[in-house]
Amino acid sequence: MDNNTSGYSGPRGFAGVIAQQIEPLNSSLAFKKAYENAKPVRILLNATNTDHAALLIVENGKVQVKGIENKPASNLSRKSAGWDGFISCSTRTFLEIALGRLSMLKMLLKLLNGDIKVHAILKVLQFKKIMEYLGK
Repeated sequence: MDNNTSGYSGPRGFAGVIAQQIEPLNSSLAFKKAYENAKPVRILLNATNTDHAALLIVENGKVQVKGIENKPASNLSRKSAGWDGFISCSTRTFLEIALGRLSMLKMLLKLLNGDIKVHAILKVLQFKKIMEYLGK
């Protein structure tokens, strides 16, 4: 059975969900203005309970998502995936971040107890800032 009846050929699974959620940013004048001259950023979002990670690429006022298989783990290395920042947690935690339901304090507590793993935290904080444009 062909699951691609809509003609959609973008990222699948978790990466596809992220791509659909952030697509409105490409129509946001506020987002475009804020990021059109900013240094490009690549943030890898790894949902630990799925088979794919999402590489969020922000460049020239546009955002796109590429799906990356997260097994073997070497697929997620900085050298292999080319990320500037990395966050790894459950899909539920990503959803809490995206919906603004995870305060900075709660995020720090999750970092301390290992529920969220982060590399290059300043780049990862840009993900939270980028997601705020969805509510504008």
